[in-house]
Formats: sequence, C-alpha cells, structure tokens
Amino acid sequence: MSRALCLLLEPDRVLALPRESEGSATGITWRPEEPVPLVDALRAEFGVPSGLVVIVGLAFLEIAEPQLPPVSNDVRVRMLQRDSDRYFALREPAAVATDGTVAFAMSSALLASWIDALRSWSPVQAVITVGEAAALGGHDGRWAINAGPESSGSLTIRDGRVQEARRSR
Repeated sequence: MSRALCLLLEPDRVLALPRESEGSATGITWRPEEPVPLVDALRAEFGVPSGLVVIVGLAFLEIAEPQLPPVSNDVRVRMLQRDSDRYFALREPAAVATDGTVAFAMSSALLASWIDALRSWSPVQAVITVGEAAALGGHDGRWAINAGPESSGSLTIRDGRVQEARRSR
C-alpha cells in the first residue's frame, strides 16, 4: 500500500498528487458521469494508496455568498442544505460546504457516485472544495483557476478563509 493521494477533480481530467510530495501531478482523463474507468486508471498508475483526499474543482460547484445569522459552521451547512434551492441553482439535493463567507454546493448524487467509485479502490479520508484546499494550504491572495470549458474562475483567500469565489461563463 502506498501513501495517501490527493485528487483534484476537473471537468476533463483528474490531477493526482501523492500527499507531502515534491513531485509533479499526474493528469488522467475522465468522464465525470462515469467514474469507474478513472478508478481503473488510477489503480494502474498508483497501486492502492493508504487513503484519498478528494478536491472538487470549481467547474462542478455552484457558488453563493449567503447572508445567514451568526451561528456555528455546522448549523450554517445544515441551513444551506435544507434551503439549497434558495441559494444555489440546483434542483436536486445538494452537498454543501462553507467556511462562513462563501458557500459551495453541487449535486449530492453526482458527488456520491464519485466517492462510491473511489472508495472501491481506497478509503476516502476527506472531500473538500478547491477553495478549501487553497485556504488550508495557507495560500493568501487571488488566483485564476480552472472553471471548466469556456469559463474562467478566481479565488481570493485571506487569513485561511475563502473570501471570494467567482466563475464567469
């Protein structure tokens, strides 16, 4: 069993990087609606890692800056999940993440299909957004990031929190 692996899920490829590695990322093409072939390709390339950190790219995420009462982050997430159609352009149950200022959501069924496929290969230790990954990495500043075909995206991180996330289509 090899060490843990970080996977950044983008619309047409997954970037895989062993955690705590100085090496470069390995890109593997995939189709988000069919995650099983991705797992086969990852297994062939990396064997079986000790665990996975899954980073969901901006192209898959709806973004909101909801005005919610001052409550704990767990309560904020539950409020956003309960009223996801109010804050996000989703018409189905949502998987939601927030650190207080910016909230992200995506189809919970799509995310579950990815996680189920990946778990058949290795334990999934965490699922986070690309914004959370940048903030956890201590990367203050503003960056342009991949937001999918014919889209542009940007993230602003300050003091370990996502302050702004934008996607233009």
